Amino acid sequence: MRHIPEHILNKHITEIREQGFTILDSILTIAESEELRNICIKKYDKYKKKHSQSVKEKKFHGSGVKMLYNLHNKHERFLDLIFHANILYIANILLR
Repeated sequence: MRHIPEHILNKHITEIREQGFTILDSILTIAESEELRNICIKKYDKYKKKHSQSVKEKKFHGSGVKMLYNLHNKHERFLDLIFHANILYIANILLR
């Protein structure tokens, strides 16, 4: 993951406080994006039968929606997103 300068992260913190969310644009390299996408495809294929039979999910998401829950529990690469220095910096500021 790319490092984002502190002054830009601070702008993202302001957005979270004002809007409730922010988008860290271009934080992943193309290779990282492709790797995570491929993991999602494989994990979706593994879990789709279980989730596609859930009436509750069909009601909430509608039919034909591809959904994969708890990515951080599906593959360790998603933990890298959570524990990246940029994310931890933002969390540290917001949780003070």
